[in-house]
Formats: sequence, structure tokens, C-alpha cells
Amino acid sequence: MANIHVQCEMCCEEKAVGCCNICGNICESCCVIHKKGRAFQNHILKMYGKDGYNSRSIIYDITEEKCKHHPNERALLFCQIHELMICGRCFRSDHISCGHEVVDLCEEAGHVDYDQFNAMSVALNAIKDDSKRIKEEIDRQKERSNTHAVKCKKELDDLENRLKRKVEHSISSFKEEAQKYHDENIAAFSCISSVCEDKVSWAIKEESQLNEFVNNSLTGRLYLMSRNFDKGISEVKRQMKEAEYKNTFKNVCLKENTAALKCLIEDLTDVCELQEEVDGSDEVTTLSIGNATVENEKTRKELFEELIQAKLDTDKAETARNEFKEQFLQAKRDLENSEKTLKGLEQESLNTKQNMEKSEKTREKLCDELQQVKQKLDHSEKARERFEQDLQKVKQDIDKSEKIRKGIEQELLQVKQGLDNSEKCRQELCDELKEVKQDRDNSEKTKNGLEQDLQKAKQDIQKSEKECTTLQARCTHLKDCIKWTQPTGAVEVKLNLERVYSIKCVFTFPDGIQTEYNPSPGKPYKGGLFIAHLKDDNEGQLVCRMLKARFRRGLMFTVNENGCVELDGLSLFGDSLRVFFLTDDQHIQKVKAELAAKGITETNIDFTEKLKQTFTVDGP
Repeated sequence: MANIHVQCEMCCEEKAVGCCNICGNICESCCVIHKKGRAFQNHILKMYGKDGYNSRSIIYDITEEKCKHHPNERALLFCQIHELMICGRCFRSDHISCGHEVVDLCEEAGHVDYDQFNAMSVALNAIKDDSKRIKEEIDRQKERSNTHAVKCKKELDDLENRLKRKVEHSISSFKEEAQKYHDENIAAFSCISSVCEDKVSWAIKEESQLNEFVNNSLTGRLYLMSRNFDKGISEVKRQMKEAEYKNTFKNVCLKENTAALKCLIEDLTDVCELQEEVDGSDEVTTLSIGNATVENEKTRKELFEELIQAKLDTDKAETARNEFKEQFLQAKRDLENSEKTLKGLEQESLNTKQNMEKSEKTREKLCDELQQVKQKLDHSEKARERFEQDLQKVKQDIDKSEKIRKGIEQELLQVKQGLDNSEKCRQELCDELKEVKQDRDNSEKTKNGLEQDLQKAKQDIQKSEKECTTLQARCTHLKDCIKWTQPTGAVEVKLNLERVYSIKCVFTFPDGIQTEYNPSPGKPYKGGLFIAHLKDDNEGQLVCRMLKARFRRGLMFTVNENGCVELDGLSLFGDSLRVFFLTDDQHIQKVKAELAAKGITETNIDFTEKLKQTFTVDGP
């Protein structure tokens, strides 16, 4: 949610101070015009700050904001990689590589997620409860500290009365240290209380903002808030725990030493011992002032501890000696094993070398076989070219057969040799022409029958011409199939009637290995995503069906020398962009001409096929 001052929607110069039910947000000058002008008599005018309106700010959802780089465009997309709101122009220029990580806010944040809202509210309430609990614990610790401080002071006062002037200096020192610990506790109380109050204020503010988003159905703002919500909750909890454990509380109490009281004249510092009780951490610290035991007891204790320590050191030395002996034996065994392993590795190295020599010979043999296969393909290409030349000659001979009636039998025989499918028709035509010659020699009456037979022969020749054209088309298709360069891919056609360009063709190619018809056989190539947008009219549907037909025949895409999938002879997309909009008729006609050059025309398109479909075309 963003609080911004709104401009007047009439003059677009001054800030809005009111709202009209028809004109929208208006400034003070436009308000005067509304009150005086007759054309605005039916308009309902409400001023901010008077009629229940907020005069400082107006709240908009995130989808109403403009793009920072293109002010005329709305930022309806969100890039999850760069954590930025972008428009369609930014996506095509800078974020095309982000692919599916760019989401549409109108779809992602189209409704209020009440489960998410409830979870966020529960987390905020937990923060407030934890802060309240810690604050109550601090109050109890503070009360205990005050009690201990008063008790300690009283005991020190009693001791001061007993010792009077001889211990006045020691007692004053104890008081100062006790007061120091008390001051540190007060400072810790203040620090933790401040942190808790700040976090409670933060939780209340976040809860208010969350309720405002839900009440106003600002789904975009709610979506952005939820992305960093868990991180913010974790950080607040961490700061609260850090403040709780970093600031420790030291409860001071006085512990008398009866042994030191007997030696008061010799050493006044041994009369008492000041201890610290630390709350808020796992450690307990004790500060001792002076010696609490007699020197002789301390000496005997130290000697006993040193004797125990010496015994432990002796045991450790014996254990270390045994471990060293075991390690020495293990090292000897490891050395023997390493020699055996070395011999085994040498033998494996020799075997590997022999296998490499065998694999090299096998590779050379495969290279020779591959060269032979390439030579056979070259021969088949030459044979195909000769076959095309023969078909061209047959077509020329058929054209001459219409002008030269006397040589029709020989031309039909040539057509019979080139067209196996029309062999029966040509044989019948030869028999009929022989009968026509005999009938013309025998009688003038058979003239009409001969003309009819000749007309039928012309029709048969036209049929043979059509069959020849079909055969040429099949030969052209066979030529393209022999050099199939389009990799394995899929196409998905979608329809969205709410958009201007309702038809969306998505061509998807995964990564793969190049075949022998690609520039670098055996090497990998990088797939890609191609998207074409068309209008849902007659021309758009026709171009979409022609694109699907060309894709199904493997004539639309190929692999370039850089190992990337690109278009094959089709100017549908640019060099760097893979998203294109077919907008003008000139570009549509150009694309149709390029499709027709590959044999894709309106005549060979199946208009009964569904426009919206998904299918996959395998590569060679």
C-alpha cells in the first residue's frame, strides 16, 4: 500500500482537495468551477476532510502504479529473481531471460488469501504475547533485585555496626560494588523494556496495515507484504531473544565467613564474601572478595589436588604410550597395504592403456563407416536431382502432346515410363487412339466418335499433368524430409478473448544433441521458448494454422552454428526478442508468402482441425 497525494484529474496540475462522482479527483480551482458552472449542477461534490474523506492521502492497490522506467505503462508484472515490479516493455527488453519467474500480479494476487492473513495475524499476536511475557518477567526480576539489594544493604549495615570503625573501609567498598551491580540491573531492565515496547509498536503497526490491506482488498500490497513477512517476524524474535540474553541480571547477597571473623585483626578482607547470582543466562558467576579459608587448609587442599592431577597425568602418559605403539603397528600394516595397492594400480594402468588403444581403433573404424554413409547420401542426392530433371522432361513432353497429335502415342508411352500410377490410363488411351485411326480410315461416320475419344484423351492428359504436379510436390517434401533439421519441440495454442491479441502460439524446445544434418553433429544445442501473438480474426486464424502445418512438417526451426534453436527462413521474430505481435497486414502477407515458399498454402490447410491444441513434433 502506498500513501500518495493525488493530482486533479481535470487540469492535471494541482493537488486534489475533493472528489466528484463523475469527474473524479479535482483541485480547489476546479471545485469553484463545479459550484458555478451550470454543466456541473448534477455532479455530487465531496471535499476531503469534511465528508468523511481523508484529506492527506488516497490508497491505491499495487496494480495501479506506473512503471519507473516507462511512466505511461502500468507495472502489472513482478520479477521474482530481481524482486522488481515491471511492465511489458521492461519484460521484453531486460527480463526476457527470467522466463517463468516473471508472474502476472493480476493472476497471482487476484484475491485475498485469508489463510495467509490469519497466519500473519497469529504471528503478530505471538510477538505481542512474547513481549508482554518478557516484560512481566523483567518486572519480577527487578522486584527481586530491589529486595536483594535492600537485604544486602541491611546485612552490610549490621556488619558495619559490629565491626565499627575497623571495617568501615571494607563495608563501604562492598556497598559500592552492590550499588554498581544494582545500577547494571536497572540499565539492563531499561534496555529490555525499550526493545519490547518498540517491537509491540511494530507489531501493532503491521497488524493495522494488514487489516487495511484486507479491508480494501489490496491484494497486490498483501502479496508483497507476505513475501518478506516471515523474515521480518524471525528478525524481531531474534532481536528480542538477543536483548533478553545479552542483558544479564546480577542479584547481590551477602555471605558471612565465620572463619574469617576469627582472623579479623590479621586480615579484614577475609571477614565476608560478596557473591553474584546471575539471572538471564545459563552461567552463574560468583565474585569472591578476600579468602574464605585458612591458609593451612588451602595449602593441604592444593597438595591433594596436585597429587590427584599427577596420578591422572601418569595414567594419560601410559595411555598415550599404548596408543603410540598401536599407531606404529597400524602404520606398518598400512605401508604394506599401500605397496600391494600400488602394484594393483600399475596393473590397472596397463589394462586401461590397452583398452584405450582398442577404443581408438574402433573409433577410426566408425569414422570410416561414417564417411561411407556420407558418400551414399551424396549419391542419393545426385540420383534425386536426376529424377527431378527426368520429371521436368516428362512435363515438357506432355505439353507438346497437346499440339502434336500424330506423336501422341509415343508421348503417352514416355508419360507411362515416368508415372507408374497412371500406367493403366495411358494404356487405355493408346488402344482408343488405334481404334480411332481404324474407324477414320474405314468410315467418315466414326469422325464424331474420334473427336469424343480425343477429348477424353485430353482429359486423361490433364489428369496425368495433375498427378505429375502432385509427384513433384511429394518429391519436394521428400527432399525436405531427407534434410530434416528441426529439433524435437512442442507447440501450444492458447485463446484469451479478453486480450487484443487473443491467439497465443508458444513453441518450446528442450536442450538436446545435434544430428548429422545440423552444423555440429554430436554436440549439444540450447533450446528456447518462442511466442507469437495474433488477432482472433480470419487472417490471424489462417496464419496460426499455416504455422502449425509448417511446424508439423519440420520446416519452421533449425539449429544455427552457435548451437541455438532459431527460425528457418521465417521473419516472424527479431534477432534478440522471441516474443512478437503480428499487427499490420503487410507483415502478415510477408509471413504468408514465406510460408507459401515452403509449400504451406491455404489449399493444403485442414480448416476442420481445432485451432486451440497442443502437440509435439519429434526431430530426425
